[in-house]
Amino acid sequence: AQNPKREKTDIRTRVKFLVPVYTAGAIIGAKGAEIIKLKSETNTQVHLSEAQEFFPGTRERVVVVTGMEESVVEVFKRISNTLRTEEIPQKETDRGDRAEKRRKTMKCLVPASIAGKIVGKKGETVTKLQNDHCVKID
Repeated sequence: AQNPKREKTDIRTRVKFLVPVYTAGAIIGAKGAEIIKLKSETNTQVHLSEAQEFFPGTRERVVVVTGMEESVVEVFKRISNTLRTEEIPQKETDRGDRAEKRRKTMKCLVPASIAGKIVGKKGETVTKLQNDHCVKID
């Protein structure tokens, strides 16, 4: 007999992206109030890596959002807005315009197994995405 749990289709979406360490506090909020509100309002699971747990080679924390696609997109938009509007600490602005550039950048993590599909044959898919949505994809 087949395992009935395997037959169940999981229609949830999971997105992983990075946020600078200095924005994590605004996302989480005092005593977790903001992230609790975000989860409740969007009916999603939102997880940030631990305080000193950074994506390799960065000082950025990993955010994982799981839920229905439209809800995950809403969380992504809200966190993107926080990234754009949160005050950049002085020690970050002292490093030049990197922090200001970072404010305008969302770093999404994709599994290596699908990266080729995103790029497409001779870069066709990524070029189309960039042109259709007026974005830059590195």
